[in-house]
Amino acid sequence: MDDQGIGWSLRLIRTRKGWRQEDLAMRAGVSRWVVLRIEQGRLGGVPLGKIRAVAGALDARLDSVVRWQGGDLGRLVSARHARMHELMARFFGDLPGWIAERKSPSRSTANAASSTSSRGTRHAGSCWSSS
Repeated sequence: MDDQGIGWSLRLIRTRKGWRQEDLAMRAGVSRWVVLRIEQGRLGGVPLGKIRAVAGALDARLDSVVRWQGGDLGRLVSARHARMHELMARFFGDLPGWIAERKSPSRSTANAASSTSSRGTRHAGSCWSSS
């Protein structure tokens, strides 16, 4: 969400609660000027902690997304994490006495964590020791 969207959203919540800007400022521990700037979408000079305080006073949470080269950085981190799991499964699969299994997307995490194999003890989520 952009600065304007954040300001508009927080203003909407404030007005739904029937609060004045002064009321919100007092509850958040900031000046009315800070609330005004946030609601106008002019976040440039407002410290992130104050923006979070205003959101918190409204019982709202401010989520931040870091973007890089047009994409969600969280997806890049998740992709690298998934790649690490693939490499570890391949590593264990190549070791004598270990069996690696690729999980199907339909298997739930709870079922996978509690399942056992007749081949041995479950290790690392997708690898078993056959010993």
